Amino acid sequence: MEDIIKEYIININWDCHRALWRAVCDKIPVTLESESFDAILDTLKDTVPDILKSKGASSACVLHFVAERRDDVGVVND
Repeated sequence: MEDIIKEYIININWDCHRALWRAVCDKIPVTLESESFDAILDTLKDTVPDILKSKGASSACVLHFVAERRDDVGVVND
């Protein structure tokens, strides 16, 4: 029988008012914030396996990162 690899979707959104990225996954559970997108990815890749192991997971998994960034911009009139 083939092992099923568990996939976790982690939503990463930009908070333009606080100038930081926020990552959330309720199924792990994990919530992290960082000013750098690369830093939040690195932190997630380091911490999620430890969280899953503490919850009894014993096999590899796939982390699916879904990122969205929206910025409010003003319009300059001449």
